[in-house]
Amino acid sequence: MKGRVWLVSSVLMLFSAPGFAAEAGPDGVPETNERREQERGPRIPQISFAEALRRAGAESYRVQKARAEMGSAAAEVKRSRANWLPTLDGVGTYTRLDGDRVVGDRVVSPANALNLSAQLEVPIVRAARWADTARQKESLEVAEGRVTEARRQALMDATRAYLRVLLEKRNVEIAERAVTVAQKQLSFMQTREQEGVGSRLEVTRAEHELHTNLAYLAARRASVYEAQENLGVALLHDGPLDASGSLLPSELPSLADALGSAKERPDLVALRAQASSDQKRVDQAYLDYLPNLTATGMAFYQNPPSVNFPEFGWQLQLVLMVPLYDGGRRYGDQEARRAQAQASRTEIRQAELAAAAEVRAKAQQVESLLVAWQEAQNSARVAREALALAQRSFEEGSGTQIELIESERNVRDAETNAAIAEMAWLEARVLYRLAAGRLDIDGETPRP
Repeated sequence: MKGRVWLVSSVLMLFSAPGFAAEAGPDGVPETNERREQERGPRIPQISFAEALRRAGAESYRVQKARAEMGSAAAEVKRSRANWLPTLDGVGTYTRLDGDRVVGDRVVSPANALNLSAQLEVPIVRAARWADTARQKESLEVAEGRVTEARRQALMDATRAYLRVLLEKRNVEIAERAVTVAQKQLSFMQTREQEGVGSRLEVTRAEHELHTNLAYLAARRASVYEAQENLGVALLHDGPLDASGSLLPSELPSLADALGSAKERPDLVALRAQASSDQKRVDQAYLDYLPNLTATGMAFYQNPPSVNFPEFGWQLQLVLMVPLYDGGRRYGDQEARRAQAQASRTEIRQAELAAAAEVRAKAQQVESLLVAWQEAQNSARVAREALALAQRSFEEGSGTQIELIESERNVRDAETNAAIAEMAWLEARVLYRLAAGRLDIDGETPRP
């Protein structure tokens, strides 16, 4: 009877406490913290949620890629500007003939001639090129907006990866408690068998339950390491990262405020800027018909002087080019620009509807997942109560070992579901703020 009371009280304390005492390993040796560290390899660096978000917003591959694209857009601005800025070229030519070219007694082309010249070309009217530079500057603004959107996406990735680590670590704690309970139950059943009040069948069932929980624990530990590696990848860290503590996001905005701020989300701002640029290209179709005016000046040195070129000289030219017929290319360009502008307007409308729908869905998720977490906690509480009843029935002889094992499994599963529901609720809170375009998620409050 004392052995049964000891089993009941031990199991209840284990499943009701957030942690547990040193457990015995599979070989029967107590599994201390030092032993766990030796088995799990070198210590993995820990990172807080605030630091994870900071690094994700500054160093993630999404942000770095967007910054590289912004650099490319800045280079395109410089390239387009070069099409209407002055250019200066220097040319040197040395000519060697087999002999002087003579007409009568005059040398027309000497056998050896050196010509040096410098040519300056100044575009005076290049309306289409000016408009192209303006469009490239608008593209640069769009690229800058996409950097902010990349940061929002990176924060979402980091949040999911961070919470996945917390969830898997919580699952490990639950699995370790289940293993400890199974070890104590096996020891108790072996004692009953030795005292002649139990059977070998009870011992075999207890051994089966222990090995089942050990397998579950090993799988959960593998999932923890995988989640830590994924967190490292999300933060561009060469190796796994561990999540330290849990988090409680700051106060959430109301649905009306969230819908209002979502209209200024960086992805929508970038799309509007792109649509505005596309519409300007349609409105500026007349630029394709404007003439181009260019001034060209050249200074030269000729040695020896010739009939056509004195020793020193210069010349100026004004070149006016009027596009008359190009085979229909300009008309085709205009149709393509109108189609692109229409596609941009449609994309904006779809993105605005999707953003509003995302905000409403996340708001509903926050409320529903909070209820789900509360009910999962109630389920875990009821499962622990059912375990206590099953243990009491087993102690009194009216219950069976199978009922006791089933109750223990229910507790493990209920606590796992409660952990999943909690992390889902926390994730929904963070993603709700990000869906509303709120990127100021830099606070962290330790869980009590």
